[in-house]
Amino acid sequence: MQAATHTTQCREWRAYPQRTKTGAEGAEPTVRPAPLSPRRMKRPIHSTVPFILIVLSGVLSASAQTASRPQVGITGGVDETARNYTWIITHEHSSPLVRVVIPHYRASVFTAPEGWTGALTERLGTHGRAGTLTIVADDQKRALVRGRSLEVTLSVIAEGTPRGQREVTLAFADGVETKVVVEVPIKEPLSDRSVSLIGLGVIFAIFWIVRALKHKPSQAEPSTDSDSPPPR
Repeated sequence: MQAATHTTQCREWRAYPQRTKTGAEGAEPTVRPAPLSPRRMKRPIHSTVPFILIVLSGVLSASAQTASRPQVGITGGVDETARNYTWIITHEHSSPLVRVVIPHYRASVFTAPEGWTGALTERLGTHGRAGTLTIVADDQKRALVRGRSLEVTLSVIAEGTPRGQREVTLAFADGVETKVVVEVPIKEPLSDRSVSLIGLGVIFAIFWIVRALKHKPSQAEPSTDSDSPPPR
């Protein structure tokens, strides 16, 4: 008997003769699945193309963002006196650097590079607020171009002013801005001030308690005068 072939969408079925117990071929064949060809198991090419395109697009986008990000660095910080700060700004961006904004607290004086003008807000911290030091190039010829560096110095009024990491803003002629974290003089954190105030309050309370105990009047002793009338 000829084998009948049945084809479906996913699998191929073929009929094979079935022998009886006496060895004769049966009238009805048994249908068993035949193994799939390796060529049928391969993923179509058209289904992998979109995935490859998405991966390439992500890689190219990340590379473009990295290339357009300004390459600039700032080194330096406070010196051994704990009052004077010096920063050196190195520039590798395609557009010239035209403005630098540095946060501060209780700054008194600063030094800007030649051809740059600076302005200091909240000088000396008289209002208890943090300020900024902003230096700007006088013109395009004075702007910091790629491969060059400039130095900025700042002094605070008191030794021991807290310092910490803050963001310095750098602006370029093409309108791009970037931020770099550096060490600058900062305002004393609120938590530290709270601890100091609590400590002073405790000391003040103990002082008044001790003083009140020393000046507490003693109880009057009962009178022993003979002229006093006897109790009834």
